[in-house]
Amino acid sequence: MKYEIAYLSLSGNAEKLAHGIADSLPHNQTLVTNLAHKRITSKADIYIIGFGMNKGTVPIDIINTLDELQGKRIMFFVTCGLDPSEKHQKDVEKKLFPFMPDDCDYCGLFMCRGKIPDNVVKAIYDKLIERGDNQSAMKILEEAALSENHPDSTDIENACAFISKYI
Repeated sequence: MKYEIAYLSLSGNAEKLAHGIADSLPHNQTLVTNLAHKRITSKADIYIIGFGMNKGTVPIDIINTLDELQGKRIMFFVTCGLDPSEKHQKDVEKKLFPFMPDDCDYCGLFMCRGKIPDNVVKAIYDKLIERGDNQSAMKILEEAALSENHPDSTDIENACAFISKYI
């Protein structure tokens, strides 16, 4: 097996990207692993690891998975409800670097918007009801509106283009 796409998806955003990326790779050389149910196989040459950012943290299952990738080529795809700016991307990489094996071939990180879950949007609306001038809550609602239909087909195409540079 050449490729393993391993993902953790609490909201469905990373799962959608994982399957979109898998569709662009040779099916007989690609395995998709949901880290919520299984561990990686450690048999692939290239690992494409995906997850959604939740409150600015990298999920522990992703950190634990990195321990198993010594000597492997790895890249990431990450979804977030906020604008996936270059600064935001660098912040995520800083959180990942301490856990990456020294001998892995790190290729980079693709980041795109992901739909903010409805329960989070509802909680933000509740905050605004309590205090209508809550600027942070208003900003998150603006970002939620911009993220509503993501990841979309363009996000999947961009993720595939990013990955194709390294495989």
